[in-house]
Amino acid sequence: MKVVYQVLIVAKSEQSAEKLVKWLNEEHVDDLLKVPGCLSGQVTNIASLSYECRYIFENSLALQVYYDKYAVEMRAKAQAIFEPGELEVNRCEQQIILEKHNGI
Repeated sequence: MKVVYQVLIVAKSEQSAEKLVKWLNEEHVDDLLKVPGCLSGQVTNIASLSYECRYIFENSLALQVYYDKYAVEMRAKAQAIFEPGELEVNRCEQQIILEKHNGI
Protein backbone atom coordinates (compact mmCIF):
# COMPACT_ATOMS: atom_id res chain seq x y z
CA MET A 1 0.00 0.00 0.00
CA LYS A 2 1.39 3.42 -0.95
CA VAL A 3 2.48 5.78 1.82
CA VAL A 4 2.56 9.57 1.91
CA TYR A 5 5.46 11.20 3.70
CA GLN A 6 4.21 14.71 4.43
CA VAL A 7 6.45 17.55 5.55
CA LEU A 8 4.85 20.83 6.61
CA ILE A 9 7.23 23.78 6.63
CA VAL A 10 6.67 27.34 7.85
CA ALA A 11 9.33 29.86 6.87
CA LYS A 12 9.96 32.67 9.33
CA SER A 13 10.49 35.35 6.63
CA GLU A 14 10.02 36.03 2.93
CA GLN A 15 13.78 35.57 2.41
CA SER A 16 13.65 32.17 4.11
CA ALA A 17 10.64 31.19 2.01
CA GLU A 18 12.41 32.13 -1.22
CA LYS A 19 15.51 30.20 -0.18
CA LEU A 20 13.35 27.21 0.78
CA VAL A 21 11.47 27.07 -2.52
CA LYS A 22 14.72 27.41 -4.47
CA TRP A 23 16.35 24.58 -2.48
CA LEU A 24 13.30 22.33 -2.82
CA ASN A 25 13.10 22.98 -6.57
CA GLU A 26 16.80 22.75 -7.39
CA GLU A 27 17.98 20.06 -5.01
CA HIS A 28 15.90 18.43 -2.30
CA VAL A 29 12.91 17.02 -4.21
CA ASP A 30 15.24 15.59 -6.87
CA ASP A 31 17.38 13.99 -4.15
CA LEU A 32 14.32 12.35 -2.62
CA LEU A 33 13.19 11.05 -6.00
CA LYS A 34 16.50 9.19 -6.24
CA VAL A 35 15.63 7.18 -3.12
CA PRO A 36 14.50 3.67 -4.10
CA GLY A 37 10.73 3.43 -3.76
CA CYS A 38 10.02 7.17 -3.80
CA LEU A 39 7.49 7.50 -6.62
CA SER A 40 6.74 11.23 -6.66
CA GLY A 41 7.28 14.53 -4.92
CA GLN A 42 5.02 17.57 -4.79
CA VAL A 43 5.36 20.95 -3.11
CA THR A 44 2.39 23.24 -2.52
CA ASN A 45 2.12 26.70 -1.00
CA ILE A 46 -0.66 26.39 1.59
CA ALA A 47 -0.41 29.89 3.11
CA SER A 48 1.83 32.91 2.71
CA LEU A 49 4.96 31.36 4.27
CA SER A 50 3.71 27.77 4.66
CA TYR A 51 4.48 24.86 2.39
CA GLU A 52 3.49 21.23 2.17
CA CYS A 53 5.85 18.67 0.67
CA ARG A 54 4.25 15.33 -0.19
CA TYR A 55 6.38 12.39 -1.18
CA ILE A 56 4.68 9.18 -2.27
CA PHE A 57 6.50 5.95 -1.44
CA GLU A 58 5.52 2.58 -2.87
CA ASN A 59 5.03 1.15 0.64
CA SER A 60 6.01 1.56 4.29
CA LEU A 61 9.15 -0.55 3.79
CA ALA A 62 10.42 1.88 1.14
CA LEU A 63 9.78 4.78 3.50
CA GLN A 64 11.66 2.95 6.27
CA VAL A 65 14.63 2.52 3.91
CA TYR A 66 14.55 6.31 3.41
CA TYR A 67 14.59 6.86 7.18
CA ASP A 68 17.37 4.31 7.76
CA LYS A 69 19.71 5.17 4.86
CA TYR A 70 18.99 8.68 3.58
CA ALA A 71 17.08 10.90 6.02
CA VAL A 72 19.98 11.80 8.33
CA GLU A 73 22.17 12.97 5.45
CA MET A 74 19.34 14.92 3.79
CA ARG A 75 18.38 16.64 7.03
CA ALA A 76 22.04 17.52 7.62
CA LYS A 77 22.12 19.24 4.21
CA ALA A 78 19.09 21.30 5.22
CA GLN A 79 20.71 22.24 8.53
CA ALA A 80 23.78 23.45 6.63
CA ILE A 81 21.63 25.73 4.46
CA PHE A 82 19.12 27.09 6.97
CA GLU A 83 19.84 28.80 10.29
CA PRO A 84 18.31 27.36 13.46
CA GLY A 85 14.78 28.74 13.80
CA GLU A 86 14.61 29.86 10.18
CA LEU A 87 12.07 27.12 9.41
CA GLU A 88 9.51 25.26 11.48
CA VAL A 89 9.23 21.68 10.22
CA ASN A 90 6.66 18.99 11.06
CA ARG A 91 6.60 15.53 9.52
CA CYS A 92 4.01 12.76 9.39
CA GLU A 93 3.11 9.61 7.48
CA GLN A 94 -0.21 8.65 5.95
CA GLN A 95 -1.32 5.48 4.20
CA ILE A 96 -3.17 5.90 0.94
CA ILE A 97 -6.26 3.72 1.24
CA LEU A 98 -7.92 4.79 -2.01
CA GLU A 99 -6.50 6.33 -5.14
CA LYS A 100 -8.44 7.04 -8.34
CA HIS A 101 -7.48 8.77 -11.56
CA ASN A 102 -9.72 10.16 -14.28
CA GLY A 103 -7.97 8.25 -17.05
CA ILE A 104 -6.53 11.27 -18.84
